[in-house]
Amino acid sequence: MGRPRSFDIDRALDRALLVFWRKGYEGASLSDLTKAVGVNRPSLYGAFGDKEALFRNALDRYLKGRRFERAKSEGDLPANVNPADLARYIATVLYGIAVQAAGGASRSEL
Repeated sequence: MGRPRSFDIDRALDRALLVFWRKGYEGASLSDLTKAVGVNRPSLYGAFGDKEALFRNALDRYLKGRRFERAKSEGDLPANVNPADLARYIATVLYGIAVQAAGGASRSEL
């Protein structure tokens, strides 16, 4: 049995999300992620698995938290908008852009 985690998972996901946000999925290196989260690679892998799993966990946390809920309550989004659906839509678009980038699309094409 492994040792208990010595870091806050939610805080780690928030920090990883910022790295993915700034650098994109492909541009975010494991060194960038471990530095931002404040753990070594084995701890990162132990907590999240691989880079893709970390990305998905960070994205799930983002989808659940949420800026769109606040935007709706502040009147920045129409009252009939479902914040969770909007977040999923945007996540899908972002994932599609990441796939296109990995396939060689240029910045101007993206």
